[in-house]
Amino acid sequence: MTAWDEARDSFRVGQRVAGTVVRHEPYGLYVDIGCITAFVDVLEITDGIMRGTQDYPSIGQTVEGFILQFNNRSKQIRMSLRNLDFGHNPPQHGAN
Repeated sequence: MTAWDEARDSFRVGQRVAGTVVRHEPYGLYVDIGCITAFVDVLEITDGIMRGTQDYPSIGQTVEGFILQFNNRSKQIRMSLRNLDFGHNPPQHGAN
């Protein structure tokens, strides 16, 4: 079983997950959520204003967020760190 297969079996869209920030890029960050590294777009990091990567969570920091999307073509999970108060109605973005 590949890491992608394991991720598809382990997670679902809207699921709350915790992970460790492993990399910063100007366009977002990457979070290790266990079997795979998820991508967090810069627009999904916070509800507040981001002035640059200096405002990102630190590498090595544990963060919580929601799974937004599984992209089957790129074999990438997108997640959001925003709006952790969705309760039972998390955002519903489909799989590609």
